[in-house]
Amino acid sequence: RINAEYMGEEVARLIQERCRILVLTGAGISASCGIPTFRDAGGFYDEVAREFGLADPEEVNDIRVFRKDPRPFFHCIRAIVPTRATPRSPSRTHRFVRSLEERGKLLHQYTQNIDTLERMAGVTRVTFCHGSFATATCVACGHHEEDAAEVNETIAAGTIPRCPRCGDGVVKPDVVLFNEPMPKGVSEGIEVDTEAADLLLVIGTSLKVAPCSLIPSLVGASGDAPRVLLNAELAGREADFEAFLPGACDDTVAELERLLGWETRIVD
Repeated sequence: RINAEYMGEEVARLIQERCRILVLTGAGISASCGIPTFRDAGGFYDEVAREFGLADPEEVNDIRVFRKDPRPFFHCIRAIVPTRATPRSPSRTHRFVRSLEERGKLLHQYTQNIDTLERMAGVTRVTFCHGSFATATCVACGHHEEDAAEVNETIAAGTIPRCPRCGDGVVKPDVVLFNEPMPKGVSEGIEVDTEAADLLLVIGTSLKVAPCSLIPSLVGASGDAPRVLLNAELAGREADFEAFLPGACDDTVAELERLLGWETRIVD
């Protein structure tokens, strides 16, 4: 375990020395971009559930409910889908991950976010574990939209997007809802990369959802790679981390960049 008094300096030293850094990110890295976390939006989900007669707020994001009535889900995501009218910019933490990749240090990033800001930041070694708003698929006929920009515009306008091929099917952004499987290859990729990593950075996540929540313990079981949590509060099991840097992700990253002597490039 890293000496708490010098934890920032020691984590910076590890980042400088290591070249197979595995990064796991969650909603906390997008909070400064104006995108609320599920926890932050808890009261809103409660209201939506009541409005549509759902017993549990989590049903808003359940594929079984969506197939019966997609309105609760679309109502919830209307304010966060990327659109031309509401452009989002990557946070300092997104750009930090890009810096790791540019310096040849990033083994891979696994993100639980669906906002596609990793791509906007220029990260290429990334897996969207819960899907994203980048693409969309008709739940009736399977028609696939490789560019979901117009689907997102329709959702933001308060309209249910319909399939251009079958005419009546609902087109759903390719984000993973409750009771849907993870995208193909996620679990297999995690298994390979947790064995190969020489440092794990877990940033801005409560570690509540598998398989991503298992990454710290998998890295621990695979070798002696240090595991570092950067988060507003302790997440997961304390035994799963050798270091914990508390605080807002962007603030913690800014301090690490100062210690590393790195300048983060602003991405438009």
